[in-house]
Amino acid sequence: MRYANRIALVTGAGKGIGRATALRLGAGSAAVAVNDINQAAAEEVVSEICSSGGKAMAVPADMSKHNEIVSMIDAVKSKFGDIDILVNNAGGSCSALGKFVPFLEQNDQQLDWEIAVNLKSAIISIQEVIPAMIEKKYGRIVNLSSITGVVGMPRIPVYAATKGAIVSLTKSLAMMYGEYGITINAVAPGAVATRPGMEKLGEATFLKRACSADEIAGLICYLCSDEAAYITGQNHLIDGGRTLGTKPEDGEK
Repeated sequence: MRYANRIALVTGAGKGIGRATALRLGAGSAAVAVNDINQAAAEEVVSEICSSGGKAMAVPADMSKHNEIVSMIDAVKSKFGDIDILVNNAGGSCSALGKFVPFLEQNDQQLDWEIAVNLKSAIISIQEVIPAMIEKKYGRIVNLSSITGVVGMPRIPVYAATKGAIVSLTKSLAMMYGEYGITINAVAPGAVATRPGMEKLGEATFLKRACSADEIAGLICYLCSDEAAYITGQNHLIDGGRTLGTKPEDGEK
């Protein structure tokens, strides 16, 4: 009953980290609105939550489009009420549009999409939910960043820039709204075993493995709980120590 009587919205929750987060929140008795651009994927997560005795609804929307975000949140309010917990998980690099596009070849449409889905979607969602949180003097907001937003990343500099912006947004908003009992944090994963190639990247960490989506969800859901009431404005790295530096050679240990 960790989230009893709480209403949660998780964006990009049809798979991976978002899905694992929605399932954990549902298991903790939150009423969960499951967003994904893929309606069937969102409905599958809803079905899993409900079959375990939880309460959930699917709210498919394209998070790169302002009007769809507003309509999505209106639908949640209409069915469940004002949102207490917001997890801004939706996002992706330009390769999510179908193929990898080198930085120098990215056009306005591709640039606008990356900025919209990674950054603007979080801003708009927060703008829509925070007035009710202020009124209730309660709210939990978790924004998904990335280690790329901290240390940068070749090949995907625009994605990294948006994730760095998420960290700055998180810190600034935490300063603005803390007095209303609203905590706002970021979670910055490293290699997550949700797609091919991540296990190999995980070998470069001090733990020598990639992280699971459920491990990331565990941190997110902690930050969404009342137990984390005094934690705000932080960018929580969960990267197996990858950002600590170069691993020592065996003879140096």
